[in-house]
Amino acid sequence: MADFTVRVELVGSPGVEVYQNLHAKMQTLGFLTTVNNAGTTYKLPHATYYGSSILTGVELSSKVADLVATQVWTKPLVFVSETTNWGLSWR
Repeated sequence: MADFTVRVELVGSPGVEVYQNLHAKMQTLGFLTTVNNAGTTYKLPHATYYGSSILTGVELSSKVADLVATQVWTKPLVFVSETTNWGLSWR
């Protein structure tokens, strides 16, 4: 299983409820809006998710886009990157 960072852009003017629905759908796929670093939980930037999957990045982006387009918002832009190492700096 690989770790991935996923960014979902909802093209247009979605409301807060739409993003709440997006977060819930992404959570069912095992992707959260937070990361843990040295025992501290940090919130990721808006509509950015982190999690693991057995899919490839291309397969995952298609799965997320299909899920979002059919259940959350009709025009999603989905970017997926396999994450092998990450760092976090908050200033």
